[in-house]
Amino acid sequence: MKPRRAVLLFTSLAMLALRVASGGADAPIQIDPDSIAWKDGPLTIPPGARSAILEGDPKRDGIFTMRVSFPPNYLIPLHSHARDERITVLDGTVFVGMGDAVDRTKETRFGAGAFYVTPTPLRHWVRTGEEGALLQATGLGPWTVDYVHPEDDPRKSNKESEP
Repeated sequence: MKPRRAVLLFTSLAMLALRVASGGADAPIQIDPDSIAWKDGPLTIPPGARSAILEGDPKRDGIFTMRVSFPPNYLIPLHSHARDERITVLDGTVFVGMGDAVDRTKETRFGAGAFYVTPTPLRHWVRTGEEGALLQATGLGPWTVDYVHPEDDPRKSNKESEP
């Protein structure tokens, strides 16, 4: 099976399992990749990323699924979340590190098709290499990004905040 098909199959099965566990959606959700509405942000991470909400609302209680496209050489500084983070790498490569300081020697590489869960309240960072990456996050809202170092929080320069 080709890697892209395997990623799509895995993602679909994971979303189905979460939907069943959460009681299901009121109506079918079927999104063609060409119709995804991308926007800049989210504002909770440094500028340069683009995101699309596929299901739910990360700001509210309940399940959500979003995709985030990161440019090359992008870094989300050391942070944590109020709820577990579930990520599927759809394209590209990300490097994820855990701990109290960014240390590239302690990173794990995740390529297309990879899946990882970062449990609450584990401090971690995420970065891309020279190719950028496309990730899909599924979780329970409200979604938060809590930076270890307040000066890393990009919301300080934004008038509004969103997950």
